[in-house]
Amino acid sequence: MSLLIPDSGLLFLMVLAFGIVLVILWKFGWPAITGMINERNEYINQSVKTAQEINERMADCEIESKRLLSEAQNKQLEIIQESEKIKQSIINEAKEKAQLEAEQILADAKNTIAKEKEEAMKDIKKQVSILSVDIAEKILRKELETTAERKELMNKLLDEVTL
Repeated sequence: MSLLIPDSGLLFLMVLAFGIVLVILWKFGWPAITGMINERNEYINQSVKTAQEINERMADCEIESKRLLSEAQNKQLEIIQESEKIKQSIINEAKEKAQLEAEQILADAKNTIAKEKEEAMKDIKKQVSILSVDIAEKILRKELETTAERKELMNKLLDEVTL
C-alpha cells in the first residue's frame, strides 16, 4: 500500500483506540470538564452578582457621601453665617458701649468745666468786690477827710439801705 492510505488492520486499531479513548473521555473526562466549566460558570456568575451588589453599594455610598458632604457644607455655611452675626453684634455692642462711654466722659468733662467756671466766676467776683471795696475805701478816705463828712455819708447810706 501506499504511504497515505493506511492498512485496514491499522485503520481498525486506530478506530478501536479512538473509540476506547472516546468512551473513556465520555465516561470520565467530559463530566469532569463540564463540571469544572459549570463550576467556573457559577463562580463567574456569583462574582458578577457580587460585583453588581458592590457597585450598587458603592453607588449608595457615593449618594450618601454626597448627601453628607452637602449637609456638612450647609452646616458650615450656617456656622459661618452665625459667626458673622455674632461678630457684627459684638462690633455693634462695642460701638454702642464706646459711644455711651464717650458721652459719659463728655458729660463729666462739661460738668467739671461748668463747676470750674462757676468757681472761677465766684473767685473773680470775690476779688472784684474786694478790689471795689479797697478802691472805694481809698477814694472815700481822700474825699471824706473830716469826720463830719463821714457821718453825713454814713447817715445817707443807712437811709438808703433801710428804704
